[in-house]
Amino acid sequence: GKILVNINNVDGKYWFSVVDNGVGMSMQTILDYLLNFGNSFWGSDLAKKEYPGLRSSNFESIGTFGIGFYSLFMVASEVIVDSRKFDSSIDSNIRLKFPNGLCLRPIVSNTNGLNMNISTIIKFSLDDNKVKWLLVVGIKPGVMGIPDFEVPYKAVLAKLTAGLDVDVYYSEMGSDYTMIHNNIEAEDLDICQ
Repeated sequence: GKILVNINNVDGKYWFSVVDNGVGMSMQTILDYLLNFGNSFWGSDLAKKEYPGLRSSNFESIGTFGIGFYSLFMVASEVIVDSRKFDSSIDSNIRLKFPNGLCLRPIVSNTNGLNMNISTIIKFSLDDNKVKWLLVVGIKPGVMGIPDFEVPYKAVLAKLTAGLDVDVYYSEMGSDYTMIHNNIEAEDLDICQ
């Protein structure tokens, strides 16, 4: 697996995109679970039906109730989700567009995917009234004698993805993608890094 994280400034708005080549989502998954906050897909009958071998595998879900997805709306003014179940054709992409956060119902449409190696893209633009984007994150240690300091966002993201079993790549403001996390299951993983 692979995850690509990209941040760009387009016409004065900061857009984030997270792209993966995972299992993707069917229309039923999107309608019954992604849009139905608080329901768990991975323990559902639909998950058993769509992924019959899942129970016998070592798969462990990271997310459970959609809290991660809905947390986007705390900072985003617009959210777009494009997804295609991994075994569907490229012309069966489903798009959800939240043009004004959670104020209105999302617009659901079918689109063509970009590439057969992409299953899901989540894009969102930052709402300047809620948060200001900086290439560095201010850290306040809260320990006497240790001053506040700044770390590049890329380093924070690398730490947040430390336990993932997929490679994670990062690009900002048009730079080339660089690997910020190596799959923890990879044979060539250097645990001393």
